[in-house]
Amino acid sequence: MGNFPKKRHVGASTKSKAIPRPESNENLQLDTRSSFTKFIHRLFEIGIFLKFANGLLEAIGGLLLLASIHFPVHDWLGTLLTSELLEDPHDLVATALANLSRNFSVHMQIFVGIYLLVHGLIKIGLVIGLWQKRLWVYRAAGVVFSLFIIYQLYLFSNSHAIFQLGLSVLDGLLLVLLRYEYLRLRTENA
Repeated sequence: MGNFPKKRHVGASTKSKAIPRPESNENLQLDTRSSFTKFIHRLFEIGIFLKFANGLLEAIGGLLLLASIHFPVHDWLGTLLTSELLEDPHDLVATALANLSRNFSVHMQIFVGIYLLVHGLIKIGLVIGLWQKRLWVYRAAGVVFSLFIIYQLYLFSNSHAIFQLGLSVLDGLLLVLLRYEYLRLRTENA
């Protein structure tokens, strides 16, 4: 007899590997939402880290301005720019800074120093609360950041500085991320 394959009986069991079933649409939607949520959460974390760094720089700048009251900005900036303006009297940046320093009195230095210090400390405090995932801080941060945006838009309406508008747009995006993160945390804690 030759080497013919054996006939299988109809009722005989066969050992076959299970064919993996494709994931259901529901599982795919959850995975997609989960990766989207992780992406949004990562953007939120980056945004509040940048807000913290900005607040830290503002607070340090405010402290430096307040600590240097005996050395007014207009004096040391004028001294610093004199040599630059002697070399090139048409230097755009040096000329703009020199004009700015002339109008920067000691009272203005104190105001700007206090403003930067308070503004920076508020941002730092809010971000620390956000890192601790305190829900009430999310609402407070939303109000405060909205007020910052309104003030920045007011400054933009007077100065037409694109920088102010750019900051407002970035803060608006952070507000959207803040709201999304707040809703996510609230449903997790429910």
